[in-house]
Amino acid sequence: MDSQEFPVPSILSNNGAIAIIFSNQRSSADPEGYGSMANRMEQQARLQPGYLGIESVRDDSGRGITISYWKDRASAIAWKSVNEHTVAQKNGQETWYSSYMVRAARIDEEYGILGSSRIQSMDTIGPALWARYNAWANHRMLKATKELHENHYDVEIGRKTVRGLWNHMIQTDATWLHRFGLSGESILELAEIKGNNLQSFAEIELQRSRMDQDIIEFFSGSQPSRVQSTLNYVSNEDGLERNLDVRIAFFHFFNHQTFHRGQLSIILRQLGVTTEMTDIVWMMD
Repeated sequence: MDSQEFPVPSILSNNGAIAIIFSNQRSSADPEGYGSMANRMEQQARLQPGYLGIESVRDDSGRGITISYWKDRASAIAWKSVNEHTVAQKNGQETWYSSYMVRAARIDEEYGILGSSRIQSMDTIGPALWARYNAWANHRMLKATKELHENHYDVEIGRKTVRGLWNHMIQTDATWLHRFGLSGESILELAEIKGNNLQSFAEIELQRSRMDQDIIEFFSGSQPSRVQSTLNYVSNEDGLERNLDVRIAFFHFFNHQTFHRGQLSIILRQLGVTTEMTDIVWMMD
């Protein structure tokens, strides 16, 4: 299938797409017949309604994966039933493959680089992108913090300390994630230590990294859409009850960390540690 662009260009519409994943082990039988049929199937697939693209690779031991992309499940099922394709399937079962598995999956997002173009599906531009950026930026700040001598963790600069800022970000995130309905392991553990600051860098790094993974999984899935459109909560700062549009709550959640990472960066530099660039455009390079 050398004629097929690899990887295939953007395939997603607002309704997502379907991927049919065919993992297989070739037998040694009839290589000419197999090659001819594989090329014929690619040509036929392109003619089917709902076809979006195909990617196929095989190594020297005969292990291969072919992924075909379809507009919807109905299109994928229809292709499976095309007469010439059913003949190919029969020959594959009887002659060409010693083993294989077929899996169907729904695709909801895509991103990457094709030549000079960046591909970014809409689902990855909002909170899903913010979540990945948040973890990337925190990783860079943790890397810088690790260079700091532990005796400097509690040095006050502008009434803030390195240890205090990390604990504030972690515990505040836990509060908001609980309000959003997330109850991952890191959130439950932090509920038990609320008010008791994490002391060692190892503890801070572990909790921050685990929480960032929880945040990515939460905002990359369907869970945000299940949160009530208006979030009702009692503020831990002033004790007031607030009703907040959930979209603003999500924005505040990520903006809060960005704000305090800025403070952390200033303190670290004052203490002799240079932090790496955390502008989001650097993550996209």
